[in-house]
Amino acid sequence: MKKTLLFLTVLFFSINSFTQTLLVTGDTIKLTQDPCFETSASLTITNNSINILDIHCEKVIIDTALGTQNYFCWGAECYGPSQYVSSSFNTLNPGESDNIDFGGYYNAFCSNAPATIEYCFYPVSDPIDRTCINIKYNGNLTNISSLKSSSFTIFPNPSNEIINISLSKDEIKEILIFNAFGEKIIQKNLIVESNLKVNFSNYSNGTYFIVAINNDLSRTVKKFILQ
Repeated sequence: MKKTLLFLTVLFFSINSFTQTLLVTGDTIKLTQDPCFETSASLTITNNSINILDIHCEKVIIDTALGTQNYFCWGAECYGPSQYVSSSFNTLNPGESDNIDFGGYYNAFCSNAPATIEYCFYPVSDPIDRTCINIKYNGNLTNISSLKSSSFTIFPNPSNEIINISLSKDEIKEILIFNAFGEKIIQKNLIVESNLKVNFSNYSNGTYFIVAINNDLSRTVKKFILQ
């Protein structure tokens, strides 16, 4: 009898020690037909334990390209590209699932560049007990050769108000300018000038992205700083 009780006790603790505290399911590949639009992904986080858990989220960049940007939201807050761990947490009761409070966001700024981002979730009380999932953004957009490197130049960069965009003649048909949140703030079609002046006096300091769409539909992305 004692041996049976000992066996059952060991079995109980063995099963519980290998039970995943958190279960994370949802998008693992996010495809987009237009890389000029922000791509978003959602996940469901489930508390598989018998305890109430306060849960953090951590972002790990596996693969990305220059000129792209990603951020995530967890709970009531969103965290910019330079923040990798949520400063606040979400509380889940035993058995509770949350499919609303997480959002992963990726901006290629029309560049077609894919990215792979890992998101890890763990209890505040035990950062080692983490469950992670990889999301590949723009998984169907792998034609990086469509990017060009020198179809326009920007000066001065950084700038405090006005920037000059020097364009390669007869090559660019459209200019798009995005802020750091992926919002398109300026669009100029059917470019005929060889030089453009853009006044940013009404915009906040920060990072901006200029996307040039060429006549052959390839794209060039460049970053500039307004300070």
